[in-house]
Amino acid sequence: MDDTLFSSDEFLNNVIETCRDKISNDKEIFLSEDDFKFSFAQAAVDCGANNIVLEYPIMTEDLYDNREDVKSSFFDIYERKGRCKKVEEKYKRDRSFIDVHFKHREENYFVELKYKLLSVNTKKTNRPIERKPAMVSRHGRLFQLKNQGAEDLGLYDFYEDIERMENIKRIKDIENIKAFCILITNDNAYETLKNGLAEGVSLSGPETLSGNVEYQGRRLLHIENGYPIEFKVFKEVRVDIKKDENREAENNVFKILVMDLNSSNHRN
Repeated sequence: MDDTLFSSDEFLNNVIETCRDKISNDKEIFLSEDDFKFSFAQAAVDCGANNIVLEYPIMTEDLYDNREDVKSSFFDIYERKGRCKKVEEKYKRDRSFIDVHFKHREENYFVELKYKLLSVNTKKTNRPIERKPAMVSRHGRLFQLKNQGAEDLGLYDFYEDIERMENIKRIKDIENIKAFCILITNDNAYETLKNGLAEGVSLSGPETLSGNVEYQGRRLLHIENGYPIEFKVFKEVRVDIKKDENREAENNVFKILVMDLNSSNHRN
């Protein structure tokens, strides 16, 4: 794939580029995951998508049809949470929600979005422990980003998105499905996703994401296919630093990972 592209899917790549153009000021960045989702949906409309739905509901039973391994993992977590009575009925009532669905021409796009943050800071070049929060811009106003941390849980949630989207293609009454998971972050810890991250999260294969994902207290995830992992720079946010301050920016580079869950991109 061309290194200048975020996705090999031409339409999705246009949507991502248009989404980035909505934060054209060199100090501007999304403030939250909801801000990112709304801007992404607006970008899809700008690019010609229609039938936009945020939080698109799908019955869990339909999503994981014929996946007994996934079904058993749901039953296991119900029982651990004290919902051991009528687990079959609970499973049949459960719904999953996809962040964004839209149509372009004859294709149905389903996209899960994650936006994981660290505070943008400045630090002394010779004493990096001395950090000061820096401000970012959004619609002409200045804000300070929050530190989310908890990368292990953040990764688990991203992996769960992948498992969910991998099974979107199984839905029988929706045609021409295209499924993607997108992560934007300025937390460099997420780049170690290639080698696994934090205790309790396990992957198979250094260059592709596949296999079982385990995290203490959470449902065991099953990812069937291998997907290439490649982070790219989404945006570098300018941080104002006075020349005589001897400081440098920290956490101001936002990277994007686009996981294409469509069959031509599998690596087994």
